[in-house]
Amino acid sequence: MAFGAPESGDGVQRLALALGIVFVTALVAFQAFEACAVLLDDDGVECVRLIAGKQFFVRERLQWKDVERVSTDQNAFVLSGAGLEIRIRPMVFSEPQRVVAYIQARQPRPPADKPVSSQS
Repeated sequence: MAFGAPESGDGVQRLALALGIVFVTALVAFQAFEACAVLLDDDGVECVRLIAGKQFFVRERLQWKDVERVSTDQNAFVLSGAGLEIRIRPMVFSEPQRVVAYIQARQPRPPADKPVSSQS
């Protein structure tokens, strides 16, 4: 092991590594703050965020009766209605199959007077 002045490329490599670590840490932290703690119950779904836009500690509640649309996006259900959009990722729950069944059982149904079209 030799001691002495570091080679010129050594400092650049360390700086690049440090900047990479800072970038990845910031990206992970941003995703964590944007994440939503979800509570599902018989009345609706609640989402609590640490940061939402320029606000801190935001609580949003969407009643099942107000859900207008349920769609999927990147392994998540997106519940929309009453001016809200709440994203639920079943895989973060201990029993994801139960979460999927719970949401599917409560998603809006077409009115009885409008038949559902089927494509064959």
